[in-house]
Amino acid sequence: MRKIYLLGLLAALAGVSFAQNILVTGVNYGAGNVVVESSGTAAPIGSCVGLARYTQTTSTTSAIWQCVNGVWYQQLGAGAGLVLNRSSMKFNWIGTVPNSQIFAQVLPDATEVYSVPSGCTSSRAEATIAARASTTFTIYKCTAAGFTTCSSVGTIVFSAAGRTGAFTCSSGFTLTGSSSQSLYIQGPGTADATLANVGIALYATHN
Repeated sequence: MRKIYLLGLLAALAGVSFAQNILVTGVNYGAGNVVVESSGTAAPIGSCVGLARYTQTTSTTSAIWQCVNGVWYQQLGAGAGLVLNRSSMKFNWIGTVPNSQIFAQVLPDATEVYSVPSGCTSSRAEATIAARASTTFTIYKCTAAGFTTCSSVGTIVFSAAGRTGAFTCSSGFTLTGSSSQSLYIQGPGTADATLANVGIALYATHN
């Protein structure tokens, strides 16, 4: 039997929302079920199978991850259960996208750290009305307060006649609230004539 508690972390502000943290306790694997053990230095990303368990060890981190219903959860400590340690930063724009439109700004609080994997793995971008020509949205990370000192960390490209965006992120990056870091996504200076109703989910793990 599994008991699931919602911790109430759900924000929807200016077109941005974050996934809820879910605490899972009392996991009963039952007789005959086998836990598959593995280990590594990186946090597990994406879906998982069965009762897999993963030990993450680095020079500064030691964590246990458990697969529950196809999703990786991080164990908080002995007897403390498991907590979902991932979040999707979601952006949307209804209608055609204006020139140089900023979709949304992500501002972590002073205790938060978001980590986006290399290649922006598991992220998605889609539109209900296709682009007429190739259209590029740029992901900017800012390293100073007030959304200043910003540089591109990736792009999202909708091809001509395409309704699905392709992510290009040459390396992973983090957003650290205590260091005044932030993020925003901006459309092209000259908007596409037809691309409309765009939704973007940028995958990240969360501390």
